[in-house]
Amino acid sequence: MSNHGEHRRPPIAQPAPPSVGSAPGTPKRGPVARVKAWAWRITASYVWVHLLLSIVSGRDMLAGIERATANKVVTLLASMGFAPTNAAHLPMVFIATWLLFITSLKPLQLFIGLPLYVIFAPLAFLIVTVFQKFWKVVRKSLGRIRCRSQYPRGGSR
Repeated sequence: MSNHGEHRRPPIAQPAPPSVGSAPGTPKRGPVARVKAWAWRITASYVWVHLLLSIVSGRDMLAGIERATANKVVTLLASMGFAPTNAAHLPMVFIATWLLFITSLKPLQLFIGLPLYVIFAPLAFLIVTVFQKFWKVVRKSLGRIRCRSQYPRGGSR
């Protein structure tokens, strides 16, 4: 305010230019969000690979790898001073911990979001793979349209 009781208008904030590789107007995700997104993708991929291998072969082909990995982890934990009472339960504990970690302990994500994500993941992966180039072109053109519409005609940037 000035001495005469006049109100000044706040300056108009200019929008930041869109970041490279992301859709215009979307906030840039941090490293934790990116790791979590990859964890969801890896989980969905593992579930589908496990399911398909079990259907095709008629048996659990990944059981040996899972058991060997669990044994190595038990050996590592034992060398660090942790001795689980029943090592057979450790794989389920790891799975539960993983699911709770990637869903951020949110029941809605765990019981609704993750199953839906896993169910529709193959379709989503296929769509992204097939239309990836198309989406890049669309994002660029939308970014240009949005940038032009944010400034009045005849105005300067």
